[in-house]
Amino acid sequence: MTPQPLQADCNACVGLCCVALPFDAEQGFGFDKPAQTPCPHLQTDFRCAIHTELAAQGFSGCVAFDCHGAGQRTTRMFGLRPDWSRPDPITPDMFEAFFILRRLHELLLLATTTQRYLQGRHLEQLNSWLEPWQSRLDALCLQGLPGLRSVDLPREQAFLKQLLDPLRHRPRPIQ
Repeated sequence: MTPQPLQADCNACVGLCCVALPFDAEQGFGFDKPAQTPCPHLQTDFRCAIHTELAAQGFSGCVAFDCHGAGQRTTRMFGLRPDWSRPDPITPDMFEAFFILRRLHELLLLATTTQRYLQGRHLEQLNSWLEPWQSRLDALCLQGLPGLRSVDLPREQAFLKQLLDPLRHRPRPIQ
């Protein structure tokens, strides 16, 4: 099974972060916006009208945000291009999938980053636990929203924490 990319590809997404997530002006989003409401800067082609000026217009939160590939994965999962200007019965399911995938992708990114910094015996030991875990999570994601709903995120987070905690105090290899 090929792991999903953990990098955002906004060209393959329908602007989920611009619609599903709330904006808080105090956290660098220019203005307050409730969740599940399109940003007024989101265009019908799912691109940001002020993308090249985000920081200058007070949207440093948008510049820093990264869904780690959850947006394009959700878009692909549902295979539709919604019209955010009007309600659609499928969008709550898209939002739910996006929220779960964001958390899963953050956990997977943490695991992948840890693997990158380990070598030798430590990496082999870690991989013997992480590879089946990653494959299982990927398989659940491939089942669509029913598979995502079956993921116990706190349990998965606790598993990864337990696995990675002993590695926190190991020195990073010199590169």
